[in-house]
Amino acid sequence: VCVCVCVVASPTEEQLKEYGIIDPYASISMDTASGVFKMKVGNEYTDEDGKKTGRYCYVKDYDVIYVFDNASLPWVTFMPKDITTDLITNNYIYTVSGLDFVSGDSETHFTMTGNTEENYAVKLDGNDLPLDAFKEFYQFVLKAPAEEIYTEDTKDEPSLTVTIKCTKGTTDVLEFIPVADRRTVVKVNGVVSFKCKTSYVERLTANLELVKNGGDIITTW
Repeated sequence: VCVCVCVVASPTEEQLKEYGIIDPYASISMDTASGVFKMKVGNEYTDEDGKKTGRYCYVKDYDVIYVFDNASLPWVTFMPKDITTDLITNNYIYTVSGLDFVSGDSETHFTMTGNTEENYAVKLDGNDLPLDAFKEFYQFVLKAPAEEIYTEDTKDEPSLTVTIKCTKGTTDVLEFIPVADRRTVVKVNGVVSFKCKTSYVERLTANLELVKNGGDIITTW
């Protein structure tokens, strides 16, 4: 049940600023059958007991400042992280037909045929690779973590580029670009999207060498 109370009708510019509407905490736009619903969410409302129980809100076209209780505004505290997966990519193994790694002058290429456990075969730079070894390594690739939403563009070159090709014709390109404080920016298909710990990228690179040399990968970073 939505609970709201009218506070100010036809507010002045000063009142809109006072209640946090000019520089809102959040802005909401939603398509409805009757048109576009727009609302600005301003400062917190403190009740007579000193508890912050709601927020001042201004709905476009009504020209009224309301107080909505917090239970009516659960989505106000949502962050992009709350509605995204922790994983950067999630292509199912038996739909993957190619996996390419480029780091500096070094390139490594996995190629796959088949689409079930019974007929799936993997080659590493043209040589047969045991399926179990590839499964374990690919599971680590899938662990590439979207630890932090990040959207500021960077022109720096990636230290590692991973290209995942699928039998359905789609391709995911992950570019890992190291920045400060042991963090790495991740571009997904050319778009800056996340940050992760640089230690994951270092472990991924080390695990790639282990797979190439027949070793057991390490799953921590």
